[in-house]
Amino acid sequence: MKPLRISYFSATATEIPSLSAGVRRFREQGGCVEVRARTKTQLSSDRQVKAFVRDALTAHAVLIILHGGKASFPSFDILMDELNERSRKGEKTPYIHIYASGGDEDGLGAARDFSDAFGTTQWDTINAYLTHGGHLNFYNLFLFLRNLLLEEKNRAEAPTPLPNEGIYHPDIPGIPCLYEYLTQRVKPGRVTAGLWFYQSYWVNGNLSYIDAIIREIERRGANVIPVFHHRWKDNVLGNHGADYIASHFFMDGERPRIDVLINPMMFSLTIAAPEYKKILQGLDVPFIQAMTMMNTRKYWEENIQGVSVMDVSYSAAQPEFDGALITVPVASREQDETDPLTGALLARNVPIPDRVEKMVSIALNWARLRHLGNHEKRVAIVFHNYPPRNDRIGCAAGLDSFTSVKHLLDRMKEEGYQVERLYENGDELARELLSGLTWDGRWLTSEHMAERAEAVADEDRYHAWHKGLPGRIRKKQPKTGAKYQEGCSYTMEKCCFQA
Repeated sequence: MKPLRISYFSATATEIPSLSAGVRRFREQGGCVEVRARTKTQLSSDRQVKAFVRDALTAHAVLIILHGGKASFPSFDILMDELNERSRKGEKTPYIHIYASGGDEDGLGAARDFSDAFGTTQWDTINAYLTHGGHLNFYNLFLFLRNLLLEEKNRAEAPTPLPNEGIYHPDIPGIPCLYEYLTQRVKPGRVTAGLWFYQSYWVNGNLSYIDAIIREIERRGANVIPVFHHRWKDNVLGNHGADYIASHFFMDGERPRIDVLINPMMFSLTIAAPEYKKILQGLDVPFIQAMTMMNTRKYWEENIQGVSVMDVSYSAAQPEFDGALITVPVASREQDETDPLTGALLARNVPIPDRVEKMVSIALNWARLRHLGNHEKRVAIVFHNYPPRNDRIGCAAGLDSFTSVKHLLDRMKEEGYQVERLYENGDELARELLSGLTWDGRWLTSEHMAERAEAVADEDRYHAWHKGLPGRIRKKQPKTGAKYQEGCSYTMEKCCFQA
């Protein structure tokens, strides 16, 4: 049997596991297909770009999965120039299909201008196989392409939609209905966490960090309702969207059935979809951002900045517009394995175990806090103070943080919190802070700073804290007292803290 040769590019690498599984199934069923796939990471040099183009020109079909327009495919311009030159000479060229996974105008324009049979039923069918994804749709796509390009008459099933949303649990096969799951897994009297995540991760089996979050929540004696979904409504997919997920899975009539919602998804829920602004208000539970990184764990551990600028934007700054409480990175993106069937680099979100524990601890503490009366809650208000000088306490461009905190305390008093001290104005609050211990060591000796301390920790207690620090941090933090250390004022006998 003549092999069907496919050259495949993926800008995100998300669907590579399903592509590989489709190849495996096709071969197991007696089919003959050769797929040479590459991801954006694998086209980082001129040599790699040119090698991909050479392979693509010998293929029967070239499938290009963009995410972010033509710029997301490093070989785009070179490949299209080669194809145009061959067409001009009357030479045979491979069948081209461009799929714009992000739905952006540049990607859709590239699909229109460079895809074969754009706007026809043929193009729509191929696009539908790629839209729905999963190994069965790739399997039938190979059959469809053999019929189209090798003039065979295989029975190719039509593109099959996959579930757009549903409950997932690593210990439950398939997708349980909500009633079944609540009956089996949600124990009355326990704190319950909601967890929503990308449907594409469920389709492609990128679930190790989701599993880790679920396991940690349950290890701590809490319930969890994990739901995969497409966040945005898509007319082609016919999915419900985030508002349905919140109302159907996380609400019980007019009341939430969850006490906290954990969100490992990137970007803002409400900036792109203002109609979603009432979702979180309706749930009225803490919204916890579990940060996922686009970089490797090694980069995160060794880079002085830690989380990259892009990750801060995607997983911290933008979710804050939704009111998310930012926690810690719970997963890194690792690309250290090559798929043996396609040659593509596999990309997986891998959990960082101690950070998963930290995030879940924060989330469940917020969940339990909902069940306390305001008079039972203990609240700390921390002013920004960097660099650690008195003139930088509470600094915020264009804002009066002291007056803001004064109004906050007034409101808290009205709502039943135990507030021991109220202030006439922000200046009074600022003067009180400056009269106590601050981190400004320019004008006071450590002994004078110790006299102003609100609390002290003796050396034994400090050493116990020191032992609990991560290894690399512990090496940088002194074992014994020092004249001055940011965050604490030390003498040899004690560690002192401001109020």
